[in-house]
Amino acid sequence: MLEIKAIYGMVNYVAKWLELNLFTLSAVIQLLIIGAVGWLAHITAQRISTWINSYYQKRFKKPLVALFGLSLKEIFFLVSLILLLCFSVLVANEAGWSNNLLKITASLVAAWGLIRIASGIIENSMWSKFVAMIIWLIASLHILGFLEPTIELFAKISFSVGKFKLSILSLLKGVIAFAILFWLAQFLNRVTARHLKRSTGIAPSQKVLFLKIQKIVVVVLVIGIGLNIMGIDVVALTVFSGAVGFGIAFGLQKVFSNLISGIILILDKSIKPGDVIAIGDTYGWVKALEARYVSIVTRDGKEHLIPNE
Repeated sequence: MLEIKAIYGMVNYVAKWLELNLFTLSAVIQLLIIGAVGWLAHITAQRISTWINSYYQKRFKKPLVALFGLSLKEIFFLVSLILLLCFSVLVANEAGWSNNLLKITASLVAAWGLIRIASGIIENSMWSKFVAMIIWLIASLHILGFLEPTIELFAKISFSVGKFKLSILSLLKGVIAFAILFWLAQFLNRVTARHLKRSTGIAPSQKVLFLKIQKIVVVVLVIGIGLNIMGIDVVALTVFSGAVGFGIAFGLQKVFSNLISGIILILDKSIKPGDVIAIGDTYGWVKALEARYVSIVTRDGKEHLIPNE
């Protein structure tokens, strides 16, 4: 009953906002101005970026590299759109016209530009766009005045998972936290791998062992922190107890067996990356020692994954 009232209140809030900001003659005029400004910014960005690219390519004999994960056309489009919207707001202010939608659109575009530039530090383009969309969505709700009502609504809508009661808000916090933490974990693993690769005082097998241990510790920490953010008490979590825990352990016995076997292979230094392994008339090079398997590349260039066990 509480959830229905919360949803009904949110619908009323949105309806009133639309009535005040969109269903008026001034709002229609502003939307037409925004459309015209967007078209003008698109044409301007296309012509300027084409001219700069052709000039740069003629002079340096190579294409211009994108900046901050944005193409040159996208950068000029955002800059042109923001400047034209700000100019429209100034003109509307001088003329005494209503310009609320123009201000909102300018704020949304400026927020998107800053967020896209900031997310450009993420190497993976898919992750970069995902992070940018999530942050921009939150910023948009704040600009439109919907952030606090949305948070209140998601906090009231809840469901039970066993003994735990989760709200939509806590679930979304957990998903965002998991995404950020896993990205940070991958970044940390890459940085550590690069440093270890340059290190000459550590044996290859010890490097692999250290990376394996680090990955396991980082994943456990990420899961623990993520569950804690979602409001699930990790200490009181009893999912692995009783028949369920036995079933999961039985199903994962091969995984744990290969994991332990991989650690033993590294500790006894029987094989390491770069070694040649021969079986009968076939031989191959050890490409990598992973958590569950060893990657072998044969003479014909084929890669084979052999379980550590």
